[in-house]
Amino acid sequence: SFQVTRDDGTTEEYIFGRKYGFLGLATRDVVLTREGNAIVATWGVKDLTVQQKLTLLDETATLHGMVNISYTVSTTADDVQSVKMRVMYDTALGFQDYATYEVPNRLNEYTHVIKDTVIDNSGSNEGDNYSGTLFAVDNAYAPTITAYTVDATMDGEAVSPYQMAFGHWNNLASSVFNFVPKDVTFTNPYNQEYMTADSAYAMYYDLGEIGQNEEKSFSTYYGIYSNATLREEETV
Repeated sequence: SFQVTRDDGTTEEYIFGRKYGFLGLATRDVVLTREGNAIVATWGVKDLTVQQKLTLLDETATLHGMVNISYTVSTTADDVQSVKMRVMYDTALGFQDYATYEVPNRLNEYTHVIKDTVIDNSGSNEGDNYSGTLFAVDNAYAPTITAYTVDATMDGEAVSPYQMAFGHWNNLASSVFNFVPKDVTFTNPYNQEYMTADSAYAMYYDLGEIGQNEEKSFSTYYGIYSNATLREEETV
């Protein structure tokens, strides 16, 4: 999903691929194409065009086993003051529909997340609360499945989120963009709010101002690290 602020101060929020306007006339349907290991989905709303690109990394890549997720936004208008985007992941590890999240900071200290939580990684906190990678585990004390999110690099610079949100899937998915945490332990199947254990998380990115006929992009990785190129004896 994404949030657009115009020069006049108005704010619009959209979910990628949905229809907006009377009979959906303000949108252009998703068009899918394949480019090698990538699936590209292009969609438009009003003067904005958004391209989603999902690329499965091959065995020559250090991050083999990961999917590169990138979005590019362009506009034909001249009044787009800022665009912010949110990528939400509905975590499922094997047959388990929730995870415990481990978020390391710059000092390699871990925040252990099992409740609705928002972590600020902007302004004076930039980089202090998030070191550029986080992971989800099926069991915090005896993990058998681990899924990673890793910052990507574009034009030689790391692309880092300004905020992360973790929550019960029902709560996080019901929000289009901004998220208000509840007092819910999403790893507890007997929580009073939803009576299920179910989790998701969202990464927020600020693309800033986009000029007329200009485009801005961001990129990130999600996956499991296949370690396909390691020798068998490298068990660590």
